[in-house]
Amino acid sequence: MKILMPVVSLLFVVSLYSQNNKTIQLLNKIDSTAIASANVFVDDQFVSNSDDQGFFSIPASREFSAVKISHVLFGSVVFTKAAILKTEKIYLEEKTSQLDAVNISGHKKIEKLIFPEKSTLNLKKNGVSFPYNTEVAVFVPNDRLLDNYYISKIIIKTAKNQFIKSNDAKYIPFEVNLYSVDPVSGLPGTKVFNDNFFAVRKQDDADVSIDLSAMPWTAFPDNGIFIVVGLFNEAYYVGMGYSQKPSFGVVRRKKKSNFKEYHRNLVDGEPGEWTEPMYSKFNLQCFNFGLQITK
Repeated sequence: MKILMPVVSLLFVVSLYSQNNKTIQLLNKIDSTAIASANVFVDDQFVSNSDDQGFFSIPASREFSAVKISHVLFGSVVFTKAAILKTEKIYLEEKTSQLDAVNISGHKKIEKLIFPEKSTLNLKKNGVSFPYNTEVAVFVPNDRLLDNYYISKIIIKTAKNQFIKSNDAKYIPFEVNLYSVDPVSGLPGTKVFNDNFFAVRKQDDADVSIDLSAMPWTAFPDNGIFIVVGLFNEAYYVGMGYSQKPSFGVVRRKKKSNFKEYHRNLVDGEPGEWTEPMYSKFNLQCFNFGLQITK
């Protein structure tokens, strides 16, 4: 009888978990293959990613209004609670891509990485963060006027926070998007992608890389582009069990570097004005955000 007790306890735990969580599978509408790494939000709060078999779980016993599922290649879908709890499998249709015409040509791809140029005095090994409800925009110049290149990856260097003993800050999620350059002010203009990318560094990765190669073609403009990284509000991070904010890599810039950095606060969801910090005006340092461009 003693041998059976742990088995009974385990069955009880599994049964309780099943009652409290609803498991659903994401599949490609065309060929029914599993869709991994989709972001799942419950009432705009991130809860999980779909696994390699396309499965994810939501808290069925919790009160909520809607579930949003987003994926860089498949777009976003939204379900009410009543609808999602009746669903076993969700079939998503892949976005059409303008890159198909580029990829079938068969020519050898040329790839370049563009990051802030480091000063010979660069001593920044640890990362720093910025306040909740804040967005940081890093201007990536097209100094060499590289023609016919498209943006294939956004790369965000995250790092251990220099003020915190824990090493977990570089694995905390955040949002990313690209912004055009306003032709009059030179500040961030409009979003390139309607929905922000939910980004998080995985344990085995050197940095956060957002692959855009299968997205509609995004040219690397002659006047440059902005990489914008935003933090969620404090309640989101506390609710997810994080005791600190994401931490990002920084570099000491070369004096002649044309990279720039701007910040703005979000108040009740409404964005404020972009401002350039003094260290950016004097070309002292910059968050280490960059691009991979391809042709």
